[in-house]
Amino acid sequence: MVSTMKRRARISIKLLLLMIAAALVGAGAFLVMRTFALPQVQVTHLTNGPVVQAFYATGSVVPEREYSVHSNVAGILFLEPGVDKGVAVKKNQLLARVMSDDLEKKLRQAQAELKEKQARADEVTSPVLLEYDKRAEAFTEILELAKRELKRLLTLSESGNAQPIEVERAQDRVKTTWSELEATKAQRGAKLLEVKKDLEVAQAACDIAKWNIEQQEIKSPVDGVILDWPVPNRTRLAINDPILLLADVRPEKLVMRAAVDEEDKNKLFIGQTVKMTLYSFSDDKFLGQVKTIYDKADAQRRTFEVDVEIVRPTTRPATQATTQPDPYIRFSPGMTGELAFVEKQKDSATLLPRQALQGEWFYIVKNGKIDRVQAQPGVKNVTRVEVLGGVEKESLVMLSPIGTLEMGQSVRTNFIDPREAADLNKPKDAEIFKGGF
Repeated sequence: MVSTMKRRARISIKLLLLMIAAALVGAGAFLVMRTFALPQVQVTHLTNGPVVQAFYATGSVVPEREYSVHSNVAGILFLEPGVDKGVAVKKNQLLARVMSDDLEKKLRQAQAELKEKQARADEVTSPVLLEYDKRAEAFTEILELAKRELKRLLTLSESGNAQPIEVERAQDRVKTTWSELEATKAQRGAKLLEVKKDLEVAQAACDIAKWNIEQQEIKSPVDGVILDWPVPNRTRLAINDPILLLADVRPEKLVMRAAVDEEDKNKLFIGQTVKMTLYSFSDDKFLGQVKTIYDKADAQRRTFEVDVEIVRPTTRPATQATTQPDPYIRFSPGMTGELAFVEKQKDSATLLPRQALQGEWFYIVKNGKIDRVQAQPGVKNVTRVEVLGGVEKESLVMLSPIGTLEMGQSVRTNFIDPREAADLNKPKDAEIFKGGF
């Protein structure tokens, strides 16, 4: 009897232990299921590093100034030997002639007229002036005769041998002859002014004709390279027709010309630091400074042109000095790239990935539940945001969008390194900027 009771007691204890074990397993399974049923969010924490706030644009390497050479006269184009696209030329080098038969004819006519006017204006040999000189000589001799006749009559009148009327007539002849002599001199002076004026007009006409002949010569305005030559040789041109395009394309004379969106126009200033990448040099980063801000916007694209001077280092890193060619001497017009115009930058700052800033808040996970703190952002860009305060050093800051989640809601966390999380925000190759600054 006693053994039977003991056996039953042992069976009851086993059953109780089995029931307790089953309850524990069920509770554990419930907790596991409950945990995995919670929404999962990505979290990270604060880190330190540099941050740059900038706006972005695309641009092209171009000569700072391009010179379009046009025809100064109407005529037939004759290019000088060796002039072609890609050829380097010197300032004032003769590139072409635009020959005009009409200008040659006008020059010869102007030279002939000038020769005639010079002969007419020569005071010694001019036939026009010689006529007045001869008339003046004749009136001078007549005047001398009249004066001698008057003198003789005055002498006779003293002895009563000459009538007063004869004296008066002699006096009248003297005055009339003197008047005609002075009129002839005045006419000569007027004619002299006239022929000198005609000479000056003829000289000006000849100078203009010579200048027009000189305008047939097309010379290079600068040292440079011919970029384009759209007009075939021996083409008939009108005045101001384009002939060729040239520019100084030495690497130190090139700039990056960018198209900046109008909403970023007021963020620009002369001397502003610009970080650049060029597709031709995908492994290199370049620095520049804003040199020129053009005032007028492109009416269709609503962008402003900006010239960025490329800053060339005085020395190259030792690792590149012998193993890699210098990219700065290989810049060419037409190369394209992307530019980051720096607004603010810090070499060392407390940072979070940019996606952690959600509106005016940073959302954190504390004791497994969602909470939030008022954001105090500083310098920020597409990948990072500076945190000026409000977030503790070890706080788990949410990267996942808050979406439909609520404050105090329990969540599971998946920790991501803050630098890896920031790199997720880098624009893709097809987007506007892939420089990675």
